[in-house]
Amino acid sequence: MALLDATGIFFEPARTLFPGADGAAWARAAALDPGAFGPDGAWALAFRCFAIARPGGRWVLVDAGVGPAQSPAAAWAPVPGRLPEALAAAGIAPADVEAVVLTHLHEDHAGWSSGADGEPFFPAARYVVQRAEVAAPDRADPVWDWTVAPLRASGV
Repeated sequence: MALLDATGIFFEPARTLFPGADGAAWARAAALDPGAFGPDGAWALAFRCFAIARPGGRWVLVDAGVGPAQSPAAAWAPVPGRLPEALAAAGIAPADVEAVVLTHLHEDHAGWSSGADGEPFFPAARYVVQRAEVAAPDRADPVWDWTVAPLRASGV
């Protein structure tokens, strides 16, 4: 099930980010997802995570959203995200999540992996991320201190 963590306008217009797209491509994109386009060419984003049901009332979460107000995504994304509320509305407690699959380590995908206290947000979960993703961030990247280092220290 899709869980909406946050919505907001990206800091650059979509056409700036995808300069190779022509008018026909933009028309197709607008037809497929009209909600993705805001005023004056703004790119409206929906930050989603996905919950997959497992036997025994357990869950796998794919991506961990933008996170709380102090997460690394705060520099550009609409924080705090609403993932805890979305999970509760779906009847999923953080302790029911047995695995969190982080597709990649951008701020808007790993925000709820841990909290400001450095503890994993999903206390019973194993966190899965590609080895190349873990090797990629510079130690100065805020995702390192927010996600990689705390999860390694917790052994999850």
